Amino acid sequence: MQEAYMKDVERAFGILQARWVIVQGPARMWCKDNLHSIMMTCIIFNNMIVEDEYEYVEEESDDENMCPQ
Repeated sequence: MQEAYMKDVERAFGILQARWVIVQGPARMWCKDNLHSIMMTCIIFNNMIVEDEYEYVEEESDDENMCPQ
């Protein structure tokens, strides 16, 4: 069960690294509070983007012209 959670965290972190370059670089010299703020901001932005994309796809699927006849 712990291994499954670890894989989920690694996938989520991979998504954040792919989307924002700031997460990719070395961060050992950074203050923990700064790192926490950066990670939380990236997570919130990611969730906002995913939610917005979901709403956009949902609006498109309601279009009658897109339905097969």
